[in-house]
Amino acid sequence: MERRSPILLIIVKNNMKKYLYALIFISLVSCNSYKSQLSEKGNYEDAIFNGIIDFSNTQLFLEGKVFFVNFDLKVEDYYAFSIMDNSDKLLFSEKKAFSDNYLPNKFIIYKNKLFFWWDDNYGSDKDILEKLILNNKIQNEEESPFIDFETDEKKKGAKYFFCKNNLKKYKRVITNLGIIKTPKLNCE
Repeated sequence: MERRSPILLIIVKNNMKKYLYALIFISLVSCNSYKSQLSEKGNYEDAIFNGIIDFSNTQLFLEGKVFFVNFDLKVEDYYAFSIMDNSDKLLFSEKKAFSDNYLPNKFIIYKNKLFFWWDDNYGSDKDILEKLILNNKIQNEEESPFIDFETDEKKKGAKYFFCKNNLKKYKRVITNLGIIKTPKLNCE
């Protein structure tokens, strides 16, 4: 039986401690690093981008490839919106003017995933069509004018509530409910 040197065992043990400390440090830094990317000031678009950054650190992000952002500009004290996986296709007709097709007009590609939404403050954006086609989210209206919508009541999404005066103060609620009670936010 081969006997190991006690000095070698001490060196291996000390190196393992260093690797363990390095691994713990890296995991702590990586957990907090995405929060350092969040904007403190801005408008609803900045809040949406902050939400997308936060959402990318959830299990829901790993489960999908294309996500729909649904926001409510009627709320006065905070920005409210939801993000969820989009499994449905959108109708598009080449016979209509591009602006007459009801396609989303805002999108972001984040970590190779598509997030899209409709924003009444902007006109149509032809770039979204290419992104939707690449992700198999377009259905030709001339071939089939009706979309089969998936309704999965168990499907979860993330609801976000961002303080308008400090976008780093927010609440995320992961739920399958369409309407939820607004969580308490300390926006002061």
